[in-house]
Amino acid sequence: MRLPRSLSKIELIVIVIAFLGAFYSQSWALLNRYVVNNDVTQNIYWMQQFKDGGLFRDDLLTEFAQNFQPWGFTLFYRFFSLWMHPYHLSKILPILLLAVSALFIFRLVSTFADEFAGFFAASVFVLTPMYITRMAGGQARAFGIPLLILFLHHFIKKSYLISSMVLFLQSQFYPIVFLPSFLAFALSFVTIKNRRLALNAEKKKLVFFLTTALLCSTLLGLKYYEFRNPAIGSIVVKKDMINKPEYYQEGRHQILPVTPVSYVVVRQIYHGCYLLDQANKFLHRLRIPTFRSLLVLVFLGIFFLVKIWNRKLMIPPELYSVALSGILLYWLSDRLLLRLYMPDRYIEYTIAPVILIISGGAIGHSISNIRIVTLRKGVQFAAVVFFCASFGLIKDAGLEDFSRYRGLYERTSVLSKAAMVAAHPYLADGIPTFSFRKVFVNYELSHPWYDTYWETIKARTIDFFNAYYAENLDSVSAFFRKYRIDWLILCRDHYSPEYLKKKKIYFEPFNSQILDSLRGRKKFILFDVFLKNSDEEYVLINKKDLSTAKSNL
Repeated sequence: MRLPRSLSKIELIVIVIAFLGAFYSQSWALLNRYVVNNDVTQNIYWMQQFKDGGLFRDDLLTEFAQNFQPWGFTLFYRFFSLWMHPYHLSKILPILLLAVSALFIFRLVSTFADEFAGFFAASVFVLTPMYITRMAGGQARAFGIPLLILFLHHFIKKSYLISSMVLFLQSQFYPIVFLPSFLAFALSFVTIKNRRLALNAEKKKLVFFLTTALLCSTLLGLKYYEFRNPAIGSIVVKKDMINKPEYYQEGRHQILPVTPVSYVVVRQIYHGCYLLDQANKFLHRLRIPTFRSLLVLVFLGIFFLVKIWNRKLMIPPELYSVALSGILLYWLSDRLLLRLYMPDRYIEYTIAPVILIISGGAIGHSISNIRIVTLRKGVQFAAVVFFCASFGLIKDAGLEDFSRYRGLYERTSVLSKAAMVAAHPYLADGIPTFSFRKVFVNYELSHPWYDTYWETIKARTIDFFNAYYAENLDSVSAFFRKYRIDWLILCRDHYSPEYLKKKKIYFEPFNSQILDSLRGRKKFILFDVFLKNSDEEYVLINKKDLSTAKSNL
């Protein structure tokens, strides 16, 4: 295995541009404690345990959050928590990961095109919002694209030892990219000779492949099947989802019906390539109606014309095999829903980056082959200016501002570490992240993926809203006793006529039940006792407050 080579000048330029772009995109989060990617509130918050073991003890939501995090990803944060708080690391990682990804896109494209093509493709990558958005928050998915690109780079170079090592990292950081990469590795043993399929089983390559297959499958099997948490249960399958509203459009996350693969491919090509996004905006400015499928077909048509013009441009077959693997896994995950997670993820993490690499490389290579020197340099300069002027596209990508709840977080952060806090699920999302306190139920961790966990969350959610909008204090007291609630947060806005007239207060199957229970009701005991004569937006009550209120009624 060769030692890493030193960086060339153009590679340093690529890294600097990517670093500056990522920093520009994520600076809001770096400068504001309350600005994060919203999924940090379900994937990263619990890692504060690495710094303070007293946090989130005996907490079902935290057990669920830990349950689906890959071992390698968790170990990575645990290791670096020795020097840095996980929350801070999650804000820095997107900048580093985007820079590394851009470097290896440059190197990858340079192997089959030229350096300007590599620079062009890397710049398109940096300025495509989808990629920095996926990396925002430093979660497991943030490693998906970097590890896929790293795998492709070494796989195309026939560096099978390093490719196998990257495959292992994929399986332990983000298995969604491991499966198509592994399948592409398997497909590489099949070649076409004299118009017939043949096996090309090089001994050394086969040993790497089989060793990786055995190691990764064992660890993934242990993680997701052998060491399952009984409080979480088993993953639901397709037959369990039929006719249950939580799995459809009005639910927490639409799973059924599964979107047709053709639509998902077009959508991911569109979102995964900055050039298409700009073409669409340009047509809109001209008031020309656009059809995504047609726009993608035109884009691909232009690419193939460029490919024919550049006969020397040989696209590595490994890129096509990864794209094909993504489509095959989409089909398989549809049949095995949800045992291989969401089908569209396999398109997002294969088709989108592959199309970007191929099209970016082809267009950049075409510019490099313009024969008139003055025209070529002028086009290259115009491309660089265009990229520099487009940094605004990725400003604040994937970030959300929670600072409007700052006062509430400061008040809840002084509660006991063991306190169980109940609040409206939307309001409860940021409390574990910014107040370091466990919550009874929240929106971000209300996933219907595991049977036992979901039944518990459903019961908790129904009981919460029944207590929140109760007509008497006995119902609220019973709720406190049943779930050992220490504090309940009341929000004035949730009792306003405008809010209660909304058609959607929460997702299904809860929304219909909430609206039915509120129909015609005018009395809400918690509002009447604790909010009616108060000017505060949020009021925290405990068991003692309930007892005092009951005695005064």
